[in-house]
Amino acid sequence: MTDSRTHTENTMVEHLAPAMKAKLARAREKGRGGWEHPEECSIEHLYDCLLEHVAKPNLDMVDVANIAGMIGWRLEHHPQERLRLQTYQAHLWCPVTTPQDAPGYINYSAYRSRLGGLTWDGRPMPEWTDLPQNVRDGWEAGGRMVRRHALVQVQQFLEREHAAMNRGRW
Repeated sequence: MTDSRTHTENTMVEHLAPAMKAKLARAREKGRGGWEHPEECSIEHLYDCLLEHVAKPNLDMVDVANIAGMIGWRLEHHPQERLRLQTYQAHLWCPVTTPQDAPGYINYSAYRSRLGGLTWDGRPMPEWTDLPQNVRDGWEAGGRMVRRHALVQVQQFLEREHAAMNRGRW
């Protein structure tokens, strides 16, 4: 005996599955594929696709369900990708609530401090807010690259430690 909620959920899955299969078949006919192979399609790319589809004004829930299903399948069949995805999500959603939290500001401030607040010719370095926007944008791009590199290093360390744990070296 099933309750009405179970029946509704089953009906929803039965309704959605054929539409998902049809969309995937059309994509295969166009030569698309490879999502199941990490060496061809990164988990980060799948996650970016999911975010892009959810943000579209003409939201197609079948596309969203397919991409979410691809991510779920990958995490089930390639469990080592869970840490990569979590690291990537942390990078994307790292809160920048004030200008002082921004990677560019943090890097510029550290650089300025390291140089004693002086330029190469002994003049005072400008404050962050006095820098032209294009210069701040450059510092921001560099700061994001440093943050991304640091997160990759942490991810690789954690993957090595996880592997060591699995081999019983912990």
